[in-house]
Amino acid sequence: MILAEWRSGPAFEGHHSSAWPETVDGINLSPNSETLTERLFAPEDDGNFNRAPRSWHLRKGRYDEIAQEVPYELAEQNTEYVPALSKNDNLSLKAIYSRSKRSAEKLTGEVGEKVDIYYDSPAERGKTLDDLLSRPDIEAVIACLPITVQPQAIKKSLAARKHVLSEKPIAADTNIAKDLIEYHQRTAPDSVWLVAENFRFLDILSSGHSKLKDIGGDLVTFHVNVFALVDENDKFYQTQWRQVPEYQGGFLLDGGVHFIAGLRYLLSSIGEDITALAAFTALIQPNLAPVDTVHAILASESKRSGTFSVSFGSAFKSGFEIEVVTTKGRVSVTPTSVTVACLDESKSKKEQKEDFPFSAGVAKEVEAFATSIQSGKVDPRASPQQAARDLEIIQSMLESGKDAGSFKRLSLLEKL
Repeated sequence: MILAEWRSGPAFEGHHSSAWPETVDGINLSPNSETLTERLFAPEDDGNFNRAPRSWHLRKGRYDEIAQEVPYELAEQNTEYVPALSKNDNLSLKAIYSRSKRSAEKLTGEVGEKVDIYYDSPAERGKTLDDLLSRPDIEAVIACLPITVQPQAIKKSLAARKHVLSEKPIAADTNIAKDLIEYHQRTAPDSVWLVAENFRFLDILSSGHSKLKDIGGDLVTFHVNVFALVDENDKFYQTQWRQVPEYQGGFLLDGGVHFIAGLRYLLSSIGEDITALAAFTALIQPNLAPVDTVHAILASESKRSGTFSVSFGSAFKSGFEIEVVTTKGRVSVTPTSVTVACLDESKSKKEQKEDFPFSAGVAKEVEAFATSIQSGKVDPRASPQQAARDLEIIQSMLESGKDAGSFKRLSLLEKL
């Protein structure tokens, strides 16, 4: 099922693994299919395979069993999952899956404890990924996958009646996202599916949400300002699917959904959401094609407006801030602080800043998944519908930018 971050190359063209069904809901999932082979398989120079996924599971009887497929190549990005799972008293590492036996054994050594391993090469009876998914004691999977491959993996997991926590963005575009949601509702409605948008689980945004709710008032304005330079040495650039994106927006889609999720989570505390926008996009750094910068005007349900300015191509300006202003105060969020401005008991303006240690929010995200499985109720912060709405806003910005800043009204919000 879970293939992640493997680069294109001739090594496995025409190769077929019995671990893969030919189709799931009409989608060709065989390794030699055009949708997978051309961009997923390539050996390292020494014969090892990079970007191998990992599997982690919950102990039986404690929120059932959760499997996590972590791209090995993205270790620095996704290793937050490892302590999130291993430090939880309810979690136990049950198995590791990797494309090759050698990679699986290497990963087992890194984990430092005895676990079952599964692999597709060399072919051995009882060791394939399908064998792993067929185990009755494994009931859920957490998948970190490249954008273009993840939908097929989600469908395969749901078809196997597993609970799923899939990485954001939910899909490459809203049509695919809508199809996934409908597939889930039609095929596996009893399986819990969450999308791992960790921004809604960050301590800074949880605090900001709570403080903004306490302040109250009507929305006045808001802004998102994120500026950074993703150069060719950046760890997030070291993936073929990001260097040559086969999806709209490049880094703006991949990273932008985070910032929209954070903004929308803050706005939800005062009953607001984004309903329309207009945007301009640009490409500053040629290696970040198709676009790396967006400046947008966003309108809320109450017809108040704010700005969304994000650039991954900014060499001389950096920073991160999400701010919401109401008629009764202001909340500003940075990666390590929350600042609140409001009136005190004497009606004088006061400002208070609270510092936070940096956190990726993954531990709380994983705990929310486990709790959702136990209760059978999806945590609304990680629902596929929320993730689809995040995606629609970014997609609408990209479409508006292509059309010289045309006005876009968001419609998916009304349909899901």
